[in-house]
Amino acid sequence: MVRPGDLRDFTGETGGVVFLGAGASIDSGLPLGDEAAAAIIRACFRATGLARIFVDLERTRASGQPALWPRFEVVLDFMEQYLPGSALEVLETFKDVGISAVHQLLAEHLKGHWLWLTTNFDDQIERALTATGAKYTVLRSRGQIAQIGRLLREHHVVVKLHGDAKSRPTEVGVTIHQILRTFPGHLARRLVRAAAGKPVLFVGYGARDPDLTIVVEGMIARSGKLAWIGKGRITPRVEAVLASCLSNYSYYGQGAANAFRRHWGVKPPAPYKSMPWFDRIAEWARRKAQNPHDRKSLFHFLAALGSRWVSDNRSPTASVSILVSASQFSACQLRIG
Repeated sequence: MVRPGDLRDFTGETGGVVFLGAGASIDSGLPLGDEAAAAIIRACFRATGLARIFVDLERTRASGQPALWPRFEVVLDFMEQYLPGSALEVLETFKDVGISAVHQLLAEHLKGHWLWLTTNFDDQIERALTATGAKYTVLRSRGQIAQIGRLLREHHVVVKLHGDAKSRPTEVGVTIHQILRTFPGHLARRLVRAAAGKPVLFVGYGARDPDLTIVVEGMIARSGKLAWIGKGRITPRVEAVLASCLSNYSYYGQGAANAFRRHWGVKPPAPYKSMPWFDRIAEWARRKAQNPHDRKSLFHFLAALGSRWVSDNRSPTASVSILVSASQFSACQLRIG
């Protein structure tokens, strides 16, 4: 029987599931998905000398409208078409970027053998667990998920549901094409079984990944107790599943660190920050633009993104065309009318 879980309940448990989304990492200096997507595009425009075009495009978006650019994975899908291998290079920029207050709190207070599921590409939960002296195993591919039951009897297990920079290209979920792959049913069932009757805590996750819907819904239905610390509004489908399972499920929307402060009575540690991620992605784009072939590919990427996304999908008041010459990189024109 699923029941609401007060956050204070989780500290007395010796095992369960923590599902981490981008909202768990945000105070370390990492952006949420939509912000990361815009930052990558901005860095590419600037690196190719077209910063003014990016500013003009941003201005076409009326106040209160949704983000002009598509989600992170769609941006990398476009990029992979013109710069093969760039998705994994972008993932490298997420490594060693601080440790959030939430990761530190969870690693310090959740003792025993927990299953840590994350769609994040950073390494913050691993580094937070290491700082506490905890033992853990990281699984970066779907094929390794079959080992979960055995490993959980020994120590913590961290599962990178969409892989990370150390994963094989076929195992990551960094492009929308990869994310839209159906999650294998037998592996989804293994993850759900690991949550059966156990406390399940979702932190900073928006539940927007279609490949993981079966996992999220199964864990909600079979958990022993459940709490969800939001990063904003969750998807209507998951919201409906929560409502159908629990008449009064625990949802904390005031931010992860504040939720733990309020319900655990613990002052969150200061997040550890290193080189800002935005500087890293800007440096990556600058290096790409220094190579003539990659610079040309960046132009094609921006042209495709502008013509296929901005004009068609987001800005009905703007007629946008970015014209790129393969031989003369400076031949770029924007028309708004």
